[in-house]
Amino acid sequence: MNNEYDDVFMKALHTWGGEAQENMAIEECSELIKAICKLRRGNGSAELKNLIDEIADVTIMMRQMAIAVGEDQVEERIAFKVDRLRERLGFTQELRK
Repeated sequence: MNNEYDDVFMKALHTWGGEAQENMAIEECSELIKAICKLRRGNGSAELKNLIDEIADVTIMMRQMAIAVGEDQVEERIAFKVDRLRERLGFTQELRK
């Protein structure tokens, strides 16, 4: 899954290093958790905007982590897990893909 931003993500990994980006991924995941909790409590437009921002941040960091550990391996596991989810949800063979 090549992404149009991969050159930026690879440059970030090269510039700051894997460990720093892993720490940033942890921080962003934590902020996402907080944003979800705040949305549940408040359910306002400010909370929703914050949640959207945190989803974007986590998505960016997860893409960097996928690049760092091996995109192909991550894609294989995603495919496996989506197929398993399809089965659990009762999708038929025709609905796949």
